[in-house]
Amino acid sequence: MKKILFLLLFVSFLFSCQNQKPADSEVVTPYVEETPAIEPAKSIPKTKYVFTVFVTHEPLELVTSSYDYSKYIEKGYRQYVLDIEELTDSITEDFKYRFLDVVEKDLRENKLKAVASYYTSVATAYNISPSYAEVQIKSRDIFIFDSYKDASIARQEAIQNEQYISKN
Repeated sequence: MKKILFLLLFVSFLFSCQNQKPADSEVVTPYVEETPAIEPAKSIPKTKYVFTVFVTHEPLELVTSSYDYSKYIEKGYRQYVLDIEELTDSITEDFKYRFLDVVEKDLRENKLKAVASYYTSVATAYNISPSYAEVQIKSRDIFIFDSYKDASIARQEAIQNEQYISKN
């Protein structure tokens, strides 16, 4: 009985050895760590440099007539060349007008309101029509450049030569 049992164990051992593949034919799958998918880079908006130029028709000075010594407010055109701003937004026509509106509002509230207020009080003191104290914006322009250097040169030329004035 021991011999039969031993023979059965030996035969089962042989069959188990035959079902195994040799070590050189084993397929080894390397461990690959999964990395998260990388999203494509969003386009970085290009930096632009802008400045704005406003031309106003406003009171310039109180003048005394040499003929009859009457007083009046002389009006004329004045150019406001504002600082260079750096923008990274995409610049569309809609953006240009929105930017001009914001800058104009700031100019009106800070500078033009003070000019009108001063000349309104002068007009009242000298019995001059208040219409001479009014400030009107005649034109507004925005100039866009790819480099700060170009914007600075153009702004300086606008200040010195008033070449960007467009009187309406």
